[in-house]
Amino acid sequence: MKRMSMIIGYKDLKSAETRKKLASKLLAHLNQIAESTAEAYQIDIYPVKEKLYYTTAEIAKIFEVSDRMVRKWCEQGKIHALQTPGGAWRILASQFKDLTKVQEFQKTAEQINEKFQEYPEIKEFE
Repeated sequence: MKRMSMIIGYKDLKSAETRKKLASKLLAHLNQIAESTAEAYQIDIYPVKEKLYYTTAEIAKIFEVSDRMVRKWCEQGKIHALQTPGGAWRILASQFKDLTKVQEFQKTAEQINEKFQEYPEIKEFE
């Protein structure tokens, strides 16, 4: 029995085709549940207000790798991620608790580099 966890974004619900894919995945999981020996199951549906996941593009930008590389990491299980009914990856934010600090540092470094761009590069420190 596989564990099922879904994060469904507003955009996922706009398309009738995507809703059909979602319903199909849910039905397949319910069929697995019907064949199991567990006494009960819990299904929770609730709105999400805080950022629970990142996109592959966001992670790629932060780690300065390609979007495809991040998708490979998801497929290989190197990072924990969920796949939406539309096939996109959603990367669980809980595994990157200090990611905002990394982003803030990168922004600060970029600002410093821009500010001192007109000055010659320092190659050696005395």
